[in-house]
Amino acid sequence: MKNPFETEERRTFRETIKRYVETEIKPHADEWDEAGDFPWRVHEELGAMGYFGFGVSDKFGGLGFDDAFMRAAAAEEMARCGATGVWAGVPVTPD
Repeated sequence: MKNPFETEERRTFRETIKRYVETEIKPHADEWDEAGDFPWRVHEELGAMGYFGFGVSDKFGGLGFDDAFMRAAAAEEMARCGATGVWAGVPVTPD
């Protein structure tokens, strides 16, 4: 049965985050977890994909809309990254 809530936009967003996790995070997950840090570029690249923009007006650089399904998809795909430190640290700004 087809999920009535899965739109093309939501599917594309999930695939974008999934692909990023697979290619840019997973290969470095152990190294970053052991170091207790990860590159700031991860924040920048996820931000460019809209990861932080839900519920933020587009006049302030956000997406201009909120979508609980897209938020959930982002969280699910990030949870698969293999590094809980990265997943937990992504929403945090540096000291």
